[in-house]
Amino acid sequence: MRQVTLAEFVAGIEECVSDGIANATLIPWDETHNANRAIAESCAAFEAAGWQWNIILEQLEKGGWYAWFRSQGVLASPIIQWGRVSTTPKYESPNKQFSLF
Repeated sequence: MRQVTLAEFVAGIEECVSDGIANATLIPWDETHNANRAIAESCAAFEAAGWQWNIILEQLEKGGWYAWFRSQGVLASPIIQWGRVSTTPKYESPNKQFSLF
């Protein structure tokens, strides 16, 4: 089976995003099985495609969508998950001295 390039990998996820599909998938990694390297290379490929890294939330963001990474150590390839950014407003108590969020 042919290994996809990072550009093809990013394009596949961007196609899901354009179709409004939130999901998760394994990140391609090489024979070294280095999860940190696979995540760094994937992150760089997403940034090259216009995604921006949010250093506070530690996630990629683009056009109302976000994506984040999860490592599975050496057991399996890391995972990228993506979903739509919530536009639900935070609830504020009518009594302004108390807030749930």
